[in-house]
Amino acid sequence: MGAATKVHYQGATFDRATFDAIKWAQRLAGFTFTIGQGSFANGSLSAGTHTGAGTVDVGCAGLSHTKIKKILRALKLAGFAAWFRNWPGNQHIHAVLFGVRGVAAGARDQLVDYDNGRDGLAWHRPDRSFRPRSKRRWSFRLRRPVKRR
Repeated sequence: MGAATKVHYQGATFDRATFDAIKWAQRLAGFTFTIGQGSFANGSLSAGTHTGAGTVDVGCAGLSHTKIKKILRALKLAGFAAWFRNWPGNQHIHAVLFGVRGVAAGARDQLVDYDNGRDGLAWHRPDRSFRPRSKRRWSFRLRRPVKRR
């Protein structure tokens, strides 16, 4: 199976690289995440960021602040740009994977925002949440995160 092969998981569709990165992050966190939205999804739900590869929303309704921080940390260590969206009735973590091909244009913009310490939303507010010391991306070939330049 190649990196772009589509995989179905928890009712969502992902490219194989993103699926592998999610599974790696779950092992690091020590529990299974609840997937709210995958990649290749309806463009109207997230300003088109989920129409390509490399994206995931993890549901956070009812989770403790500690568990949310654990998910964020694991996703970022796996090579995702990730943010907690504390929206009424829709608490979730939105994440975009570095190192995967076929990411939607809006999601690519979010990767730039992440590298610039921003929130990945239209107003580009500062985001001071945890970031790994070295920038990371997912390596499909190695099946693990690696440093990026």
